[in-house]
Amino acid sequence: MYEAQLACNLALRGGDHLSVAACSNNIANIYKTHGKYEEALEMHTKSLDIMTRIRGGDSHLDVAASFNNLGEV
Repeated sequence: MYEAQLACNLALRGGDHLSVAACSNNIANIYKTHGKYEEALEMHTKSLDIMTRIRGGDSHLDVAASFNNLGEV
């Protein structure tokens, strides 16, 4: 369902949107839970990239949370 939500958000909002970052993060968490760490890292990295662009760098709490998610993987 998260993948369907991501596809809809990409189609409706484009790649640089908080909803796309959130969906990517959710998918990454599922991958991590299932031991698919490479896939989880890829999705968390996508989420971090979007957050960094939208939030204007790495001095925002959302960006810090994305770094934390990467660290947990």
